[in-house]
Amino acid sequence: MTAEWREYQVDWHALDLAFTAYLDKPSDDTARVITTLLPPGFAERRVGVYDVDTAVRILNKLSSVEQLVRKGRRHALDVALALYSISDAAYSEWLTSMIPEAIHANPAAFLSALKDNPTRVLATCDIALETGLDYLEDREGEVAEFKRRIKKIERVKVPELEEQRKCVLEQLRAAISDPLIREGRPTTRCSGRGADGSARTSSAHSPPAAERGR
Repeated sequence: MTAEWREYQVDWHALDLAFTAYLDKPSDDTARVITTLLPPGFAERRVGVYDVDTAVRILNKLSSVEQLVRKGRRHALDVALALYSISDAAYSEWLTSMIPEAIHANPAAFLSALKDNPTRVLATCDIALETGLDYLEDREGEVAEFKRRIKKIERVKVPELEEQRKCVLEQLRAAISDPLIREGRPTTRCSGRGADGSARTSSAHSPPAAERGR
């Protein structure tokens, strides 16, 4: 973890209420409460500080967020990026593969989320390469999915998102031409910021292992 990914204490009670309110009425306003409570970085994992019960209760409802992401709801992408701050293990994997699912429904929203969240851990243009377990040991299927994503991204003609568009397309095309491109490749950010120097795997962006509240 670099200095960019700071650790902070979470107001767990407020977050619990905010997440419940968001699921009850998903909107830009209710999403903004969550993203304010979970700034870029990671929730501090010290025992007695990290509220395991609340975190698990929230993360167990990721399927509701995923449904909104798949519909291309812009605010859901902000929420998913923010929730990574409190996630771990399988939840982190879930969020990582969930975010690019928005490409099919609303590629502009996906690019906009990358643009507007430049300091979020997962807001890198090569997150577009994430497919979870859908194409495990299925290179042909993975390439086909990358090509579908390319077609969607190519259709975005928003000047303000051109930097993100070019960056994502570059990553997807490179992954098609080189099957090993995802192994040991530095994270590439779409905001013009430098790479964090870690490999583009979920473990490279995982919360600090020491003193996890579990």
